[in-house]
Amino acid sequence: MTTFTFIPLTAAEVPIKFQPEVDGKRYIWNVKYNEDFDRYTVEISDAEGNLVYTTRLVIGGNMLSAGIVLELTSQIVPRDRVDGTSEHVTSENLGDRVKLYVEAA
Repeated sequence: MTTFTFIPLTAAEVPIKFQPEVDGKRYIWNVKYNEDFDRYTVEISDAEGNLVYTTRLVIGGNMLSAGIVLELTSQIVPRDRVDGTSEHVTSENLGDRVKLYVEAA
């Protein structure tokens, strides 16, 4: 059985500001929810609180694809590893069917 590493985050926790460790580095993540569109965004700041990257959580998309400034080698990809049927990261599936997986680039 394959073991996957993921960043623990559930819809019930959002909005939340936290500092997950990825590739031995910590950044400040500010996760927000847009109720009108049922979508999530993440603002990533450096240790001093300077905003360095903003992204939207998209199924199958590396949320750090343009985040070279973060100097991370891993990808963080929202995935539905239950059966792959989720098309979007929503308040119904985040933390349940959909998790933020840390994957080798």
